[in-house]
Amino acid sequence: MSATFTCPTCQAENPATNKFCGECGGRLPAASVACSHHNPVGQKFCGECGAALSVAALGSQAALVPAALEREPAPTAYTPKHLAEKILRSRSAVEGERKLVTVMFSDVSGFTAMSERLDPEEVHAIMDRAFDVIINAVHRYEGTINQFLGDGVMALFGAPIAHEDHPHRAIRAALAIQDGLTPLKREVRQAHGVKFRVRMGINTGLVFVGAIGKDLRMDYTAVGDTTNLAARLLSHAGPGQIVVSAQTQRFTDGCFRFEDLGEFQVKGKAEPVRAYEVKSEIRGRTRLEVSKERGLTPLVGRESELSRLADAYARADEGRGAVVLLSGEPGVGKSRLLYEFLQSLEGRPALELEGNCLPYTRSVPYHPILELMRRYLGFSEAVRPEEIRTRVADQLQSLGLSGEEPAILLGHFLGVPAPEEFLIRFAGAQLKERTFNVLREMLFRASTAEPLVLVVENVHWADTSSEEFLGYLMQGLPGRRMLLLMSARPGLTGAWLVLPLIEAIVVGGLDPGDVHAMVRTLLGAEAVSESLLQLLVDKGEGNPLYVEEILQQLRETAGLVIEHGEARLSAADVKVPATIQDIIAARIDRLADPVKHALQVAAVVGRQFAVSLLSRVLETDGELARYLSDLQGGDFIFPAARDPELVYSFKHALT
Repeated sequence: MSATFTCPTCQAENPATNKFCGECGGRLPAASVACSHHNPVGQKFCGECGAALSVAALGSQAALVPAALEREPAPTAYTPKHLAEKILRSRSAVEGERKLVTVMFSDVSGFTAMSERLDPEEVHAIMDRAFDVIINAVHRYEGTINQFLGDGVMALFGAPIAHEDHPHRAIRAALAIQDGLTPLKREVRQAHGVKFRVRMGINTGLVFVGAIGKDLRMDYTAVGDTTNLAARLLSHAGPGQIVVSAQTQRFTDGCFRFEDLGEFQVKGKAEPVRAYEVKSEIRGRTRLEVSKERGLTPLVGRESELSRLADAYARADEGRGAVVLLSGEPGVGKSRLLYEFLQSLEGRPALELEGNCLPYTRSVPYHPILELMRRYLGFSEAVRPEEIRTRVADQLQSLGLSGEEPAILLGHFLGVPAPEEFLIRFAGAQLKERTFNVLREMLFRASTAEPLVLVVENVHWADTSSEEFLGYLMQGLPGRRMLLLMSARPGLTGAWLVLPLIEAIVVGGLDPGDVHAMVRTLLGAEAVSESLLQLLVDKGEGNPLYVEEILQQLRETAGLVIEHGEARLSAADVKVPATIQDIIAARIDRLADPVKHALQVAAVVGRQFAVSLLSRVLETDGELARYLSDLQGGDFIFPAARDPELVYSFKHALT
């Protein structure tokens, strides 16, 4: 049944597409496209949910929200169950807090003209398909649709689910939307002679997150002009363009290709705003490769870890296969350590293959393994099946793996469809077992000519299929000329980890002396003042990324000066850079609700807190010891005193 509006003047029922009452000619109330609440004529924002009542929402586009929204207008109608559960689990971590987020607005260029040319039913069908693409792309990167605005949406990345890479996710979602709309654009042009193009505006900034209801509705208030600037960027964008702010571009530079659009004046801002168009993603590059292009921070204080990695390589070179797991907090230097180790192998026999796990590829089977194999065979994702078959056949032949079965299995793994009669011969489990065997045998044979060094980064984000294969690979490593290097954040567990074979290296923070050496080199200074060094040690926590970001912020805000060869502070108050805030927020948000609450209350008490005082404030019955144990295990706190009573201290001044 189609939606209807009741005329407030004569009580007649009218179709939702009407602007004026068909009975008395009076203006009809505006319905929020986000919650369907009817609002008084002339009101700009919905009194129920706060959504903007756009021109499209007031007129014939009031019914152009996805079909699911007509049946159930709450966000639960279009949010996947697994994502909804994740939002509800994390809502207490963000309610009532300032969060750095990335805001994305989208709309259809020339929508009014298209609506005038086509029947309402045709427009509805087109927009329904477009909304499906937009919603799926936003949810794929764990963003949330905050509002539907007639012919577009407003989406948030970074809240209510915290991610330190939310600017990257927003841009990837925008590119996925453009790619996903390609078939629809072609069909609309062929069927109606109309160009269907979606444009987007993206900005990164602070918002204050209010309550999140069980239906996933989220109240938020922009801090400054966060959402306003994103909306202005949208209006500045041309048909089909993705336009981002300078803040978003700075966070993601090196991962995407941008075109500088110059500066433009924004209403309400004294200074002009610089905008960038996103052209494409730079694929196949690690964060470290991006950093290398910008200029790497000098490596200090890692002699012991590099020595242990060199010993592991020596064992592998002797045919005694080795597995090393580097664990440490984000930014502590795991990737840099791996990079420096691989650089040290230059001139020595070694075949190096790298794969990377990403937070949004956990549902993509074998993502890092596919990366490894593509690099080994020397092709990218955009290769025709015929070329894959040729590369696979040539490589297998060179390794002495003959026969039709290995070639078909490896080709099928790499995306080349296997003949149906071949697949019928194997049950699902048998197909996986034979594929695993071919992959492992291929790598083992490749390692006979020279040691094979496999690097898999961020295995805490590995998909279950990749975990299975890595476990299978580890079991056969003894006696092979192979070194498997993995990196992860603390607390990695799983049955796939063959623990007896794994050498664990914990990458900790730098000591003050190493921080001092790092800062002198970065600044090109002969000396560093005591106050500046103490600030970097306290706020940087020995984390190289933190130290580098704080220094960068000091430079950008004229917070430091170098005089007579000495670097010193020129400002007493130093704010924590947004990039560090994101990393810490994501760590805290991963805590269970009661543990997170205990951490927040303890932070109010002070840098140090007595357990007895915290217990009285929380009024917990026997659970506090477990919460504190979790926080200590997560490297948030440590025991500072035990006599006359137990006192904990925060390990990180930034927490």
